[in-house]
Amino acid sequence: MLIESQILHYSNLIVAFGPSCLFVGLYILTRPQLFVVSIASAAIYLLSFAAAAIVRLTVFPLQSNFLFLSIITVVSQEAFRLQYLKYYFLSRRRFSVIAVNAVLYPIHDLPSAVAAGLSWGIANAI
Repeated sequence: MLIESQILHYSNLIVAFGPSCLFVGLYILTRPQLFVVSIASAAIYLLSFAAAAIVRLTVFPLQSNFLFLSIITVVSQEAFRLQYLKYYFLSRRRFSVIAVNAVLYPIHDLPSAVAAGLSWGIANAI
């Protein structure tokens, strides 16, 4: 019975994360600029979650109140997402000024935005 439950568990994971992993493996990993954008997006999400955890641990009344904890977590994630978008657009403009990089490794296209959003979502789901 244990082997059947493991097979069921892994097949559910494949169904849930299969399209995302396929997109990451076939499209993002083959383009270095998309890989850097996706790693930065996932790292910023993890930093936002760490900041919310630090606030939760340092402010004692928040440790027992789930409502304030969820509000602090959501506000932290949205603040970090806003900062990430600000720096993404700033770096996109600066990166496209350099003629060689803009031609070889464009990050002003739709796949770059999809890679950033997908990595944020995968980090959120994990």
